[in-house]
Amino acid sequence: MLENAWKGLNCTAFAYGQTGSGKSYSFFGKPGSDGKRGNPGIVPMAADKIFERIRANTDPNITFQTTVQMVEIYMEKIQDLFVEPALRKAPLEVKSNAT
Repeated sequence: MLENAWKGLNCTAFAYGQTGSGKSYSFFGKPGSDGKRGNPGIVPMAADKIFERIRANTDPNITFQTTVQMVEIYMEKIQDLFVEPALRKAPLEVKSNAT
């Protein structure tokens, strides 16, 4: 997935399963007792790799843009996880395109 993202392709990681089955743990991991990254999940590890590669770039003519969106689909409602729950006005709309 990271190689495809590096090529400029949109990538999606999707977790599906029963409540309590480890989806959040797999994606986000668990911090260590000292506040450091004890057991990072998929998201922090992928972000580290992407930004390591960006920092390693030495070509001043290349610029990078990263965009991340995280949503939760629960009971057929989509919520933007980057918006505080108290500030969410309504679930996101599902839109479809014929193409």
